[in-house]
Amino acid sequence: MERTLIEAYKQIFKFKSKNNEPSWAVHKELEGHTHELVHCSIPFVGKNYAKQKVKILLYASSENLANYGDKEKLYRDELAVNRHRHYYNESVLKADRFFPDVHIAPISDGSLLTVALYICTKLVKVGAVTPKEFLEIIAFGNYSKYSEVKINGEGEKNIDPARDARKLEASHEYIRKDIEVLKPDYIIMFSSIYNTDRKFINSVKRNAQIIDIYQINARTINTTINIKDEKYTVDKNNIEKHLGKLEEIIKCWYKEINDKKISGDIKKNYLSVFPYIDDVLREKGILG
Repeated sequence: MERTLIEAYKQIFKFKSKNNEPSWAVHKELEGHTHELVHCSIPFVGKNYAKQKVKILLYASSENLANYGDKEKLYRDELAVNRHRHYYNESVLKADRFFPDVHIAPISDGSLLTVALYICTKLVKVGAVTPKEFLEIIAFGNYSKYSEVKINGEGEKNIDPARDARKLEASHEYIRKDIEVLKPDYIIMFSSIYNTDRKFINSVKRNAQIIDIYQINARTINTTINIKDEKYTVDKNNIEKHLGKLEEIIKCWYKEINDKKISGDIKKNYLSVFPYIDDVLREKGILG
């Protein structure tokens, strides 16, 4: 699957990039190559993904290439086309990381990955997997295959295309190929993207069921999920009550989430995400 996607992405990218479009996407900062776009990356395909009876594809939004550190993975197309796997392979050699670095922030810091695990436990028997093991049984990537960075007074800023239908359209051929090759049973993605690109994704999803959820970040947790419904609201004086409702593996991963913005009271409010996800799964007919 991985090799098939790599070859397909190279062909799509070669065809689409003849005129270096989309013009708004990040270009290489390399002498003699500044006219070239950074190559789109295939999803990370877990080594055991193909063996799964229930196949899960997880989409984040877009890769943050603002102030990107490791330029080699961007400028060498043979690395860039599968850079999430390259980051993972380097990261798992480091003993100090609980969540492997795959250069998709909400997966690398555990905030989205923990939600994906929680959803997965409602679909299949997962067991006491580590993040490293879990990533090898799913596939994941960014829905937008191109990134946009703008310069402002504070420096480089990543632009999220989640509600921009024109910019998401630039990724359609890649998404179509993802689903054709990976044949997921479930696609977990952000509601903002699904609502923007619903017609397209429904036309290519085959038999996959879409599980669309809010973006899992500090702002959404604090100002939307935790206050959306009274039953989601976290009693900060009785955190153990909320933790007691979770499986041990979910509690373990929750405690290891290391997004700097999800800390203190926001880390406590993160616990509101789990009953919210339960309601999403009920609406989808997945939970009774």
